Amino acid sequence: MMNRIKTFFLLFLSLFLFTYCDNKEDDYFAEPNWLEPPLYEVLQKEGQFSSYLACVDRTLYAAQFKDGGFFTVMAPNDEAFAAYLQEHGYASVSDIPDDEVNTIVAYSMLQSYWLSENLGDVFTGVADKVTGSRYTSGAGVKRQTNYYATIYQDPDYDNKWVIDQNEYSAYSLTFPSNYKYLPVFMQTYFSKGDLTANDYNTFFPNTDYVGGQSTPTGAIGNVFNGQIVKPNMKARNGIAHEVSTVNYPLENMDKFLDNSQYQVFRSLLDFKSLSGAYYYKSYVENTAVSEKYKLLKPTAGIDKVYVKSYLAGAVTSISLYFSPAMEWYDGSLSSTQTNGYTLFVPSNEALTNYINSKLLKYYPSLYEVPQEAITTLINTHMADGMIWPSQLKASLVSTGEYVNGVGNAGVSYDNFGVIDKKFTSNGFIYTIDHVIKSKLFETVYTEIFLNPIYSYLDAAYIKYYNNSLRNDLMKSILTSYPNDRYTALLISNSQLQNDGYTYTVVGTTTTFANTQVVGINAEDRLKRLMRMHLFEGWVSGSVDSEVTFKDGISDYGGWGFRTTYYGDVIRYKNNQLQASGNIEENTFVNITKGETFDNGTVYTVDNMLQYSKRTTSANTKEGWENNTLWYYINQTGQENTNVSQFVTCVQYALKATDSDALLGISEDNFYTIIMPNNNAITRAVANKDLPNVDSLKNGLLSAERVELAIQFTKSHFIQGRLFPDDRLDYLYPYNANYPNPAKAEHLYSTMYRVNDEPMKLINQRTYVTIAKSLFNNYYTVSFTPEDFLLDGKVVITGGFGIATTPTAPARIITGTVSKGNNGYRSNRIAGKAIHHEFNNYLKFTTVKNP
Repeated sequence: MMNRIKTFFLLFLSLFLFTYCDNKEDDYFAEPNWLEPPLYEVLQKEGQFSSYLACVDRTLYAAQFKDGGFFTVMAPNDEAFAAYLQEHGYASVSDIPDDEVNTIVAYSMLQSYWLSENLGDVFTGVADKVTGSRYTSGAGVKRQTNYYATIYQDPDYDNKWVIDQNEYSAYSLTFPSNYKYLPVFMQTYFSKGDLTANDYNTFFPNTDYVGGQSTPTGAIGNVFNGQIVKPNMKARNGIAHEVSTVNYPLENMDKFLDNSQYQVFRSLLDFKSLSGAYYYKSYVENTAVSEKYKLLKPTAGIDKVYVKSYLAGAVTSISLYFSPAMEWYDGSLSSTQTNGYTLFVPSNEALTNYINSKLLKYYPSLYEVPQEAITTLINTHMADGMIWPSQLKASLVSTGEYVNGVGNAGVSYDNFGVIDKKFTSNGFIYTIDHVIKSKLFETVYTEIFLNPIYSYLDAAYIKYYNNSLRNDLMKSILTSYPNDRYTALLISNSQLQNDGYTYTVVGTTTTFANTQVVGINAEDRLKRLMRMHLFEGWVSGSVDSEVTFKDGISDYGGWGFRTTYYGDVIRYKNNQLQASGNIEENTFVNITKGETFDNGTVYTVDNMLQYSKRTTSANTKEGWENNTLWYYINQTGQENTNVSQFVTCVQYALKATDSDALLGISEDNFYTIIMPNNNAITRAVANKDLPNVDSLKNGLLSAERVELAIQFTKSHFIQGRLFPDDRLDYLYPYNANYPNPAKAEHLYSTMYRVNDEPMKLINQRTYVTIAKSLFNNYYTVSFTPEDFLLDGKVVITGGFGIATTPTAPARIITGTVSKGNNGYRSNRIAGKAIHHEFNNYLKFTTVKNP
């Protein structure tokens, strides 16, 4: 009996221990009661996602919803699905095709875990030093989904299998695929961009903007054309937000542009040369992609897959600013979350009319038009970033022009002529009723660029001045330069050819040569000629300095004077112009006014301005270079005997005995030479500021006295710029920083340098202020010597050698002389110099022990 009781007890104990241990193990491995259920159960429990879950059940994503993964779901409620079924004509969810179901579910799944309050941010992964936040607030507008664009049959490429590029001009399997992004509009994003509900409702007029609102469970916002109804439904494998619409992946711009309303613009993107080669688009077989999709779609009959790409992203004159087929903004993940591009597409009619009137003005067809013109026309309608309606006034297109042509002073979105607008996967498309103005088509450079008779000139600008002078000639109100003006004299191909120039292109290398040039640089000559035919101007409410060749001066026989962009002075009268070379050979350049553009006017010429005589025999150095400074100074002394003694000083103080070289005076610089007349020279000698001129001439002076003559002479060579007596009340071209005549002044140095070691003056420059002064009811150019201070003390005094009075100020002298082509006592055009007779002389004195 005891044995049976003992056996029973042991069995009971064993059973108890087994049961006890089994329960303990279950408890150990049991889920904590605080752990949320999986996403599938969370949505199921909510009770308004039956249609969505029915879709999930038909996909391979069901397992992730029920247990695995860690992601965010934008879950459409049953009401959203009811609207979707009605819109697409489906009786029930079961009628939706499998591919469509897979797309809907994949596009509703956002990668990573996003609380609603962070949907408008970008995760940086790095904690802010101040706030500790790992998010950039308000930067996010799109969220990466599980859906990505795949291959398709392209009717433009014989229905061959094609995949869009996912990096510039290529497709990479190692690069993230063309994932589609779901637009999510939160108040943080709108606040950061100073956007309003009107910006949202411009694209989605039938949906209320709910940014800024909050619920007990979190912030809400808009998801494409719907709303977040209930945010932050947390689950063990992610988080879900209830949304009011079934969202379907957006197409990229390239797909939208297949619509007939974009037909003409589409034709530019698809433009081919006469040989049949695309300008921008290409289809290139990718073996790796082909093999991948053969495995993924074994029944599709795939032989080859081609990557469709556009030449874009490179900074060249023949590449597009961005590819309308690429999902990735600027090629990066984080940037794509924050931004996209904007494309403005003119209506078919507007674009056709513009092409016919502008691009085809000189060409029979687009095949003949420079590719840069077509590229620029496209790029002028592409913009960096997503330009919302409220941002339009201040926004620029990719080529640097204001979208509305003016900027903040121009029209707003409401008056911009928007016909239609599209929200695409990689940005905005606005259809507009006009063509956006381009600086390449609306400025004085336009004629040079588009007219083939100036192709030599255009090629020279590109070769020598692509990023400087060429761009200057395109400054206008379009690019925030409303006051800049230019007057351009257009040099034709035949005129350059007559001057001996040839032009060849080998590959990308442009070469200019001149078969007639001997001993000088042909390219330097061409660059000077180009800039000699340009004039700067400035137009504002108070001044108009644009050169129109109309304002002659009676004191100079009706001639007017202006300084060219290069620095030479030309004169003009009765639509005839002369530079120094033309004056020398007594030839004239006849001009004819052409088109007026946004930033100035162009003129045609019957021959070129010349800085040297061109009537000499060919193959000699003469006729290609400036005459020397001494040649012109000597000519002035012979023709205007009023300054003959100053010329004698130059000859015997500065001129070399065996050449025309002048001591310390470079032939490469520009000089305004003010020549004290004989009366002033006589006073200078009497004041002992200049030695006796005859003694200087006859070599009877000590070295010290010769040095005094050198200093005196160099004091009247003003270096750096030519200042003609043009009778304007400002210094041409015009300094906007000094709008009043009294302040329109410039400080320039003379060629006199002071060397005085005890005074710590080593090659110290002396300076003259050049301004405009009112004299006898007209403005004349004035020259005022300036003091020089060192350590706050005047160490060099500047002044005039002859005391001046209000009735007899130090000034240049006008009037004619008896002979000579130049014919005048001042405003004598002398190569890289201009000569003025002066009734006084400049004097610089070193102050001992100041």
